[in-house]
Amino acid sequence: LNHPKKTVVYARLVMQAARDGQLDVQLGSNDGLTVFVNGKRVLARNVSRGLKLGDDSFVATVNKGRNEMLFRVTQYELKHALALQLRALGGLQVQQVLP
Repeated sequence: LNHPKKTVVYARLVMQAARDGQLDVQLGSNDGLTVFVNGKRVLARNVSRGLKLGDDSFVATVNKGRNEMLFRVTQYELKHALALQLRALGGLQVQQVLP
């Protein structure tokens, strides 16, 4: 089986927040990773690595109502992978919604 080299995949998370607040975001990717929150780039890593949750982290600011996170995973060879863990801070309530 031939695997393409140097490819990109995207994943999107859409959520509804009860109010303005913050999320603790823990990530892992195989290989590179760029993250956008509501259209603003908040993380960019051009790396070659295996998947390990916690390799990257940041605090995301979300607004009351609909919010989107877009994940761009680059791959140098073989398979893409993305791990994500979110934790709402300060009692914030957030629910995932379908796009």
